[in-house]
Amino acid sequence: MSTQPTKTPRSALLAMCATAGMVLVVQIGLTRILSATLVYHFAFAVIAVVMLGLAASAARVFIDVARDGEVVLGRCARYLEVTALLLAVAGLSYPHLGQLGWEGDEMFAQLGVTMVVFTAVFYLSGYVIAALLTEYKSDVGRVYWADLMGAALGCLLVVPLLGLVSALDLIVQCGAVALLAAFALHKLAGTTSRRAFLPLVGVPVLLFGTLLLPGLTELRFAKGQSQDDVVWERWNHLARVTVSTDMPGTRESLARLSDEGAEADARALVNSWAAGWGMSSAFEGTAPEIRWIALDSGAGTQIIKDGARDPSAQHFLAWDITSVGYHLNPGGLEDVFVIGGGGGRDVLTALHLGAHSVDVVELNPLVVQAVDEQFGDFSGRVYSHPKVNTVVDEARSVLSRSDKNYDLIQMSMIDTWAATMAGSLALAENVLYTLEAYDLFVSRLNDDGILSVSRWFTPDYPGELIRVLGLMGASLSAVGVENVADHVVVLYTRGTMGTGVATCLLKPTPFDESQISALREIADRMRYDVLWPVDGRDDIVAALQGEAGVLGGPEFDHGTPTDDRPFFFNLLKPVGSWWVALQEGDSSKGSRPFAMLVMILIAVALASYAFVLRPLLGYNASKPDEEKLRVRDNLWACAYFGGIGLGFMGVELGLIQRTIVFLGHPTYSLSVVLFTLLLFTGIGSAISSRLSPHSVPRVIGGIFVGLLFVTMAAPPIFEAVHHIDRSARIGVAIAVVAPLATLMGMLLPMGMRRLIDAGKPQLVPWMWAVNGVFGVVATVLAMFVAMSFGYTMLIVAAGFAYLMTFAASLPSARW
Repeated sequence: MSTQPTKTPRSALLAMCATAGMVLVVQIGLTRILSATLVYHFAFAVIAVVMLGLAASAARVFIDVARDGEVVLGRCARYLEVTALLLAVAGLSYPHLGQLGWEGDEMFAQLGVTMVVFTAVFYLSGYVIAALLTEYKSDVGRVYWADLMGAALGCLLVVPLLGLVSALDLIVQCGAVALLAAFALHKLAGTTSRRAFLPLVGVPVLLFGTLLLPGLTELRFAKGQSQDDVVWERWNHLARVTVSTDMPGTRESLARLSDEGAEADARALVNSWAAGWGMSSAFEGTAPEIRWIALDSGAGTQIIKDGARDPSAQHFLAWDITSVGYHLNPGGLEDVFVIGGGGGRDVLTALHLGAHSVDVVELNPLVVQAVDEQFGDFSGRVYSHPKVNTVVDEARSVLSRSDKNYDLIQMSMIDTWAATMAGSLALAENVLYTLEAYDLFVSRLNDDGILSVSRWFTPDYPGELIRVLGLMGASLSAVGVENVADHVVVLYTRGTMGTGVATCLLKPTPFDESQISALREIADRMRYDVLWPVDGRDDIVAALQGEAGVLGGPEFDHGTPTDDRPFFFNLLKPVGSWWVALQEGDSSKGSRPFAMLVMILIAVALASYAFVLRPLLGYNASKPDEEKLRVRDNLWACAYFGGIGLGFMGVELGLIQRTIVFLGHPTYSLSVVLFTLLLFTGIGSAISSRLSPHSVPRVIGGIFVGLLFVTMAAPPIFEAVHHIDRSARIGVAIAVVAPLATLMGMLLPMGMRRLIDAGKPQLVPWMWAVNGVFGVVATVLAMFVAMSFGYTMLIVAAGFAYLMTFAASLPSARW
C-alpha cells in the first residue's frame, strides 16, 4: 500500500478539479443533445447515468486496490485518455446516429448507443475521482474540496460556453480537459516524458478542430426529421434554435400526396399547413411564404414573409382561432401582452387586429436574433416594429415587476417540449401553467380585459383543456368570483391535419349578452365549435369548479398545477391511470412518464447490482472467511453514506425548483443553486477537517434547521423581494442556499475520517460507491415524489434521509 501523504500534491488536486468539471459539463451538454435530437423526457435519465457510472467505478477502485495493494495513477491517466477519445468519437459521430431512424426499435438503438458511450465516459472519469479520494484519503477534506470546486467551475462556465459553441462541440472540447488531467496524473506517476505527446497534440486539436471545421458537428437528423432544410442553426443553454425553409413534414406529405396523384390536394395542404394549426375551415385564401423557426427540433412557429411591413401579409391571421379574443373589440385594443413571441405570429395578429401597443416577452434571445437580424429582411423585423416593446425575459418575472394592466394577455400554444440545460435536475415543466401564474395574469387584466389561452384539444383526449379550465376557475375563485362559468368562454376548431385547438377566454367581469352573441356570430362565420357557454355542458362547469372525473376519464389527474407541483403536461395519474389501463386493456390510458420512471428504476436496480454489488460478491469469493467483507458488519456505515446520497439529491432538486420562478427560468435556477451548492459544500468539506467526526450529529441538527428554513421561510422571502433586479435576487438565493450547503458538505469527509479511525480505510472507495448508488436511486424517487406530492414533500423526504445519516452517526452506532 502506498504511503499516504499528509498533504495532497497540487497535480492531484488539479487532476481532480479538471475531471470533476469535465464530468459536469459533459452531463449538461448531453442533456441538451438528447433534448434536441430525441425526446426531451430522455434527458431526465442523464443524471441517473452519471451517478451510476460514478458508483460503479468506485466499486471497481475498491476491487483494484484490494488486488494491487495501491492506487495505480498511471491507469487513471490512461482512463482519461480513453475518455478524451470517446468524447471526440461521440461528438463527431452523433450527428449521423439519427439516421438509424425514429420508429420502433431504431429509436431505442440510437438512445442505447448514446447511453453506452457516455456511461463508459462517466465510468472512466468516475474511476479517477474515486481513485484520487482513495489514494489521498488522509487528506480527504481537501481532495473532496477539489472535486466540488471543479464541478462548481464547470457549472459556472457551461452557460457562457453553450452560448459560444454547440453542445456537440462542447462535448468534443471536454476531451481536451480530460487530456490535461491525464497529463497531471502522468506527472504524478512519473511517466510524463513518454506520455506527454498525446496531450500536447490532442488538446489543441480537440479545442480548435471543431471551431475550424464547424460542419463536423452539424446535426443531419433530429427527432425523426431530416435537417436538410435547416438554413440557420445556433445553440445556447436554453435550446438549439434552427430556421428551416419548410414546416416539419412538408416534403414527406407532398411526396405522399403526389405519388397518390393528388397534386392539388398537396398544394392545398401546404397552404393550410403554412397558415397554422388553428385555422378556420372557412379560410380559402392563400398563406404567405414562411420560414419555420424551431426550438430543439420540436416546438416552432412561422416567420411570415414581410409580416411586419406589409399588412396584406397578415390578413390570414384573423382566421385563426387563437385570435378570437381580438374580435370582441373591433375598434382595437389599447395594450396587449404577448407571452412567447417566437417567429412573431401572435405579435402580427395583435398589430393586424388593431392593437395600439404590444408588449411581447420572448425567453430565448436567439429567437429574437433570428427573426430581427439573420432573417430581418425576410420578416420585416417584427420585434423592432414601432408599436412593439420587446423584452427578452420570462413572462412571470416581467409581469411580477410591473404594475401595468392590459386589455388582452395572449398565451398561444406556449410550450417547448424541450429540456433546458437543467435537464433532470429541474424536473421543471412550464411554470406559466400553474395557479400562481394564472393569479398573476388575472391581476394584470383591466376590468374588461381578456386572458386568451390556446391549447391542443381533441374531444377524445381533453386533458390540457381540463387543466386550463381548472386553472381559470381557481384563479377567478381566488379573487372572489362565485359563478366562474359566467367569466369563461371556450371555442374549438378541428384545425389542420386533425390537430384540434381550443381557445379559452377569461374575463374578470362576466361576459355580457352582446359579447356572447358576438362570439356565436364569429363561431358561425369561422365554423368554430362553441364548447362553452352551451346548454348541457355540465362537464365544462365541473372542470371550471375543479371537480374530478366529469370531463375526461378516471385516468386523468384533475389536480390544479401549482408552483410546488407544476406538472401541467403530466395529465394522467401516475398509478391510477395504469390501474384503469389494466382494467380496460388499453395501455394508452397509462401515464408514460410514470412508466418511464419505473423502467429507469428497474434499470438502475439491475445496473447497481451488476456494477456495484456483484463486484463485492466477487471480492468475497476470492477471500478466506476471516477476510470477507460482509454488508451486515457495515450496515451503519452504509446507512450513513446512503443517507447522504438520498438527502443531498432531494435537497438539490427541491432547491432548484424553489428558485425557478424567483430567478425567472430553470437555467438561472440551475446555475445559481448548483453553483452555490457545489461551492459551499466544497467550503464545508474544507472546514470539516477542523471538526471531530463525533460532531456529525450537531452538523445534521443544523441541516434540519436549514431544511425547515428553506421549506417555511424562503418562499415568503422570495415573494417579498421578487420585484428587485435579477442580480440582487441571485444574491438573495445564494444567501438562502449557502449555509445549508456548507453544512451538507461537511458530512462525507467526516464520515470518511470515521471509517479510517475505525480501522477500515479500505472501505473508502466502497462507501463512495454506496453514496453514488443511493444518489442514483434518489434521482428516480425524487421525480416520483415531486410528481405525486410536490417539491415541499420532496424536501421533507430529504430530511428523513438525513435522519438515517443522523442515526448512523451516533456513538452507539458501531462502524
